[in-house]
Amino acid sequence: MAHHEHHNENLSPEDKLYNKFITGGDGFFNIELFKSARDSYNEALKVRPTDDYATKRVAECTQNIARDTRKIMIVVPILAVIITTLLMVLR
Repeated sequence: MAHHEHHNENLSPEDKLYNKFITGGDGFFNIELFKSARDSYNEALKVRPTDDYATKRVAECTQNIARDTRKIMIVVPILAVIITTLLMVLR
């Protein structure tokens, strides 16, 4: 966990808040909930506007969201054709 401090009683409220958002963002990122992860990292950036780790993760989330959107745009028309074909066959 080199990118954020260890959890302990001596952290400032800002550091605790930052850690909360980074931990949440990492959790969302690991299960590929990239919009939620990006939101968490953006909240961390409100606490530390120049943070490299959160900035990098926001960019990664944005890239992954764009990639996933492209995949959906390819799959949806294919599924529409399959469903239409099945409906015609089942008539």
